[in-house]
Amino acid sequence: MGSMGGTMGGEVPEFRPRGAAPDSEPIPVAVKGFEWKDYSSLGAGWFTRGGHVYTLYFDTEDHRYVTYLGYVDPSNVEHVVCDFDAIEKERLRSDTTASDQLCSRVAEHQVSYMPVAPATSEEAGRDIDRSETAIKGWVSVDFRNTGRPERLALLRYTSGAARGCDFNYYEILENRAPVSHGDSHDLLMKLQGVDLERFHHPGPTCSDNQTRWFNYRGQIYLENRPGPFVPTTPFHEIKYMRDGRVRQACHGEFRVMWRVKAMWPHL
Repeated sequence: MGSMGGTMGGEVPEFRPRGAAPDSEPIPVAVKGFEWKDYSSLGAGWFTRGGHVYTLYFDTEDHRYVTYLGYVDPSNVEHVVCDFDAIEKERLRSDTTASDQLCSRVAEHQVSYMPVAPATSEEAGRDIDRSETAIKGWVSVDFRNTGRPERLALLRYTSGAARGCDFNYYEILENRAPVSHGDSHDLLMKLQGVDLERFHHPGPTCSDNQTRWFNYRGQIYLENRPGPFVPTTPFHEIKYMRDGRVRQACHGEFRVMWRVKAMWPHL
């Protein structure tokens, strides 16, 4: 298996004659009936069936979401055999017995989320001294559950490097500008899994996540889950703070199913 190279990377199936050196040039393979741009595939693997070798392609290298099945004929031309959909099923599980009802309410869409006031065009365009980051909105929330709400900015990190990355997170304000120091900042970053010193991207995902606050029985919780684009393994977490410590109340358990959309003759 080779690599696409460049900043996006990705797995590329490579074929060589039996006994050829691993670093020798692979056999050129043409395609018929489709183009590479028809499928977004960054992962691949082989299997054999009925004396034939097939290549199964995936969205990414984690091989979670299948895209299509390919077959290379004796003239070194690849054909699409099957076209797939991937269907994700989630179950929101509680991390403690005391969280059972809370997790059920969230799963059944029976909690009310705190509204975030959108940033003005002037605020969104303000230089906040954070790379590729802009103010998206504002909210006042007692995220530490101490009875003292704090004014937070909802920030959006957007990078076009490599495969791209969109990540939303909250930050402490000082004179209506995000700050990168202090106890409140440190706790808030820990709650969200954010590390501003992390190489590449600050957050644990690049899926344009939805991050929202809600109040349940007098306690403030943070829900964090993927947005509409999920290039990596999905996640869903409900966390909160008590006595200065981050605690997790719920987490999503996921099961992916593959469904055949179409099939073509390949011989």
